[in-house]
Formats: sequence, structure tokens, C-alpha cells
Amino acid sequence: GKGESGINIFTIEQILSLAGESDYTNLLREKLSQTDAGINYAEYLIAETGSAVVVNTQSEPSYLSLLPEISIIVSKSNRVVKDMSEALNRLRTENLFDSSGCITFITGPSRTADIEKVLITGVHGPKKLYVIVINF
Repeated sequence: GKGESGINIFTIEQILSLAGESDYTNLLREKLSQTDAGINYAEYLIAETGSAVVVNTQSEPSYLSLLPEISIIVSKSNRVVKDMSEALNRLRTENLFDSSGCITFITGPSRTADIEKVLITGVHGPKKLYVIVINF
């Protein structure tokens, strides 16, 4: 619904309560495309590439980081890893591949040079990405 400042605010639980099992995906896409920002928790932050590793579940689907114009990623400072190899090893060690249908690696707005080799950013996905690191 609308928050006090006019911002669209939806929780995944609200969307689930509005939809039956069969409409869940379509309703989720519709609501998230109307939402100003999506907030995700990153299991890991990769120092080498500046990437966030988001383990997607039904309560934190990949659409949450892909459809809203603003993506906000929250993680803990002790979840920063050196490189992709370390992130993949930790995902394996913590059995996070088994608990997710999808793992999303987010490094910023999309980039493409498909058309006449001219680089264009932000064609797909969020236009802005914010990362909040909490010191634990």
C-alpha cells in the first residue's frame, strides 16, 4: 500500500495473502514493478568485483532486486569475502545452493553494448543500487 510519504510499500507476506498459489508469481511481478525500491539481504559481498550475493527464496525472490527502480542491499561487514571463488566455496559450505532456487550476483546497473557497440547502462533491472554494510 501507500506509506505516509506516498511511497509504495508491500511486504512479500502481503502479496502472498492477496494471491492464491497460482497467481503468486504474476501478482508479485506486478506489485514489485510498481514498488519504488526493493530491499535484499546479501549473504556475501565480494570485494574484488564489488558484487552482492543474494540467495533467493520465496520470501526474498529474485524479482525483489530486479524489478524496482532502486535496489537496496543490506549485509554485515563480516560477510565480505575476497573474490568469487571464496563466495562460491562459502555458499557450498553453508549449503546455500540447496536452499535456493536462484542465487543472484548483483554488481550494479545492467550494461550492454549490443546495439552498434555503444555502451548503454540501466536497460534492465534497477537504475540505482545502494549497499548498506552493518558492522557486526
